[in-house]
Order: sequence, then structure tokens, then C-alpha cells
Amino acid sequence: MAAPLATVSGPPDNPRVWMKYRTEVSYDLSTLNLRWDKRDPACDFFIHGNFIAFRAWESLCFMRLKPDGSLENVKQFALSERGEYEIAYLLINNGDSLIIALITSHVWSESSEIQVLEICIKPSGFGTMVCHLQTGLPCTGSEVKSVALGDPHVALLCHGECRIINWRRKTGLGVFLVGEFDSDDEKSARYTGDYGPSFVSPVLLVFHPTDPVLIVFDSLKRSNIHLYDIPPNMPLLKSKSSEPSRWTTRMLDSKEIHSFPNAQWDSDLSVRSAGFRDISASARVLDILTLKRHYLPEEEDEEEDEEDVEEDEEQYASDDSNYGVTIDTFKVKSPNVDRMKALATSRVSISLQDWSTTTEKLEFSQNIPEAAGAKQFGNMVTANGVFHKTVPVGSCEALILPVFPIAGGSKPCWLRLSLPPQMRAPNMSDSPAACLFDPKSGRLYACLPEKLHVMQY
Repeated sequence: MAAPLATVSGPPDNPRVWMKYRTEVSYDLSTLNLRWDKRDPACDFFIHGNFIAFRAWESLCFMRLKPDGSLENVKQFALSERGEYEIAYLLINNGDSLIIALITSHVWSESSEIQVLEICIKPSGFGTMVCHLQTGLPCTGSEVKSVALGDPHVALLCHGECRIINWRRKTGLGVFLVGEFDSDDEKSARYTGDYGPSFVSPVLLVFHPTDPVLIVFDSLKRSNIHLYDIPPNMPLLKSKSSEPSRWTTRMLDSKEIHSFPNAQWDSDLSVRSAGFRDISASARVLDILTLKRHYLPEEEDEEEDEEDVEEDEEQYASDDSNYGVTIDTFKVKSPNVDRMKALATSRVSISLQDWSTTTEKLEFSQNIPEAAGAKQFGNMVTANGVFHKTVPVGSCEALILPVFPIAGGSKPCWLRLSLPPQMRAPNMSDSPAACLFDPKSGRLYACLPEKLHVMQY
């Protein structure tokens, strides 16, 4: 096994590292009889040690791997057909169980369903499932903008409203989040009914690790971090609570407001939670990863036909252990992605003691040598620190991704990971490979229809 990549860094003035795979193991997936679609490759990954979870079309798959290249155990669960899905993961019970929040929206329906499932992932009882919650939602899966999963709460954003659910008690609320006021007069008018509330425009939800508090990142007037107490006594959810009238709704006032540094909220900025990190025995920070794309001005481009317009899709990954939490896909529509001059990714660490911030930044230019023949990971994060990107096999020779260390002594760096010959073969270019890189183990996973390739760096 490779040493954890938290120990890897480049020179301070040129933080770039090249890495070549040392070994490769392939796991046979043909026995799973998975349905594959080039337009919808494997996604929604979660990796913890030798355990892997992912979604392939309309199935959830759970695998335990052996070091010798064989499958120790595998379980497969069918999902509702023809659905859109949002999935969040959370480890509990010292890593013996995985909590899954599964939001399913049927293509013919204007409502969704949320399930909270618990899966045993330890060898004894592997794959045993318990359903803690199953209830309707008055929104479709495509309208869900952010999902936060904790124990015992799950929260999601849809239609500008936040829904908070205690999945153990089966209680929940729809809440409108009220932010700061421009003046004391506005605040006074709010409570006398003469002036409407100042609602926040959330872009990200995170649960506090120890307190019943929801942390909300707001993009409306300025870059703010709002803290909200989670109501302790919420109404019991009805069995089919998809109608808005069946949900109790109230307004929540923020208890504290703090500033988030140097963020201009626009379509070129992605903000994702990277989880909580202990920096000492008594100090913990919340890591936020941001990705900002910089483009050449429109007037510098030559006129192009509409057919040349491309949608560039990126994702980013991270976790509360080494490097970062959560997965998102965003699209930037521009006349040819060659307009992108550079991108900057940052890790903003927020102290839970005084809410002060420190920022580490990496910039990447398309013109540097590392970019030649490579695909860049961008801003993608799964639920436990794993970088994820779907790459057409045969389309590149290497992958590039940012790495932020867990502790002091090393610096952020860009990694260039070389790919083995079978991943570069042009005759496989029609097969999309869902590629994941786990910085802690130094492993790159490439999931194709018949094989799961694991490269050790």
C-alpha cells in the first residue's frame, strides 16, 4: 500500500506532484448483472477502507473487497424504476453501519419520496438493511439543491424552503430561514407585521457535529454563515406527506451570523462542505472547498456556431477525515471550454470556537505542462473524501486533482496520476469510466460495466 498522500507535497512555489501507479487489480462485476447506460454511468460512490457503495442505473451496490483481488461479499438492492435520485451517506456505530438518505423522484410524478436506510457493512451481518423512515416530499428530486445528513437529522433544500426531518423519531418541519436585518427598524417592523422577513438564500447546509444546530451558507446579500437551532419538538410526519398542506411550516430566526471570506456567488463558483477536522485535542474546524473558474472575456473569443457550445460538467469530493465531504454536479455553459483560462480551488477552514477562517489556495492553468493529455478533476467531492469524475476511456493519459493535507507540515498540491494502458486504449473510448481517487489509501478506482479496476499509487 502507498503511504497516505497527506505526506505528499511539492515545492512551496510550485506545488505539483507526478505519480505513477505501482500495481493494478481488477474485480469482476459480471455476476452482479448490473444494467449499464453510457448516458448514466455508475455514480453516488462511497468508499471506506475496503468497502465500496455506488449506484448503477436502478441498483444500489455494496461491496467488501479483499487485498488479493477477490470480492469478499457483495449485496445489490433494486431501486424504483425510472427515477431520479439524490443520495447522501453517513457512517455510524464506529464504522460498522452506513446510513443512506435516498430521495427518489419518479419521472411521471411531481412529488418525491425520502427513505433513510441503515446498512450493516461489517463482515458479520453484511448487507442487513433497516428502514428508519419512508415518507413523501412535495418536490421533485431535480429540485433538491442540497442534502445534509446527520444522526438523527436529515435536511434538504427545495423550492427555497428547507425541510428538516428527525429520521429516528419520524418527525419533521418545513422551515423558511430568516437572516439578518438591515436595521433595528426593519427588525421591529418584522415582528409588528409591517415588514416582511429577510429570508436567506441558502447554497449549502451542514449539521454541527455536536450541537443540534444547522449551519447554513447564504448567498443573498453578502457571504454569510447562519446558525439555526433545530426545533426539538417537531410534528409527527404523516405516512404520505407529499402534499405541502400536510407539512407544518414555520419561520426560523438565525441565532448567530458570521462572515464567509471572499466569495462572489455566481454560476462559476462551486462551494462544498469538506467535513469536520480535528486540528488539536481541543480544536475542530469545518472545511469548505470552493472552486472558481476564470474565463477569457467574451470579446476575445472568435464567433462560434451554436453547435460549438459545450456543457462542461464537474464534480468534487471530500470528507471529515483527510480532504473533504459531499458530491455535486454543476454545469458551466460557455462557447467552447477552451475559454477557461484558469481555475482556483481553495479550502476555507472555519473554527468552531470563534468562527474565524483560514484559507489555502491552489491555482491551475490550462497552459502548464501537467495539463497536456490529462483530465482535471475540478470541484468534486463524495461523502468521505474521494474525488470523482466520469472519464471516457481512451480520452486521456492522466488525471489531475487538488490535494489539501490533513495536518501541518505539508502544503496543498496538484497531483497528476498516470493511467494504465487499458484505460488509455482508444478502442475503449465508448465506455465511460467512473473514476474515483482516495487520497488516504493512494488508490484510483475506475468502474466499468464488467470490471472494477483499482490502481495503487
